[in-house]
Amino acid sequence: MLDFLEVSGEAIEFFEAPFDYTDEQIEDLVAFLETLTDPCVLDRACLTPWIADPATDDVDEHLLVAVDQEGNPL
Repeated sequence: MLDFLEVSGEAIEFFEAPFDYTDEQIEDLVAFLETLTDPCVLDRACLTPWIADPATDDVDEHLLVAVDQEGNPL
């Protein structure tokens, strides 16, 4: 088994600031990240086809249902 503590920190200097990116590289990165954001996540009606229904979709009693602070399904 790989010992995470043994290898963590190797090459970490690669991630240290400051990053030396050009404005064009930053714009490209932002554009890429924006493609990963689906506007559907802001609209529950849009998400409905992918939200599991505990009454019908919990076939093995292992369905994870997210709830808010008051216990209401999200």
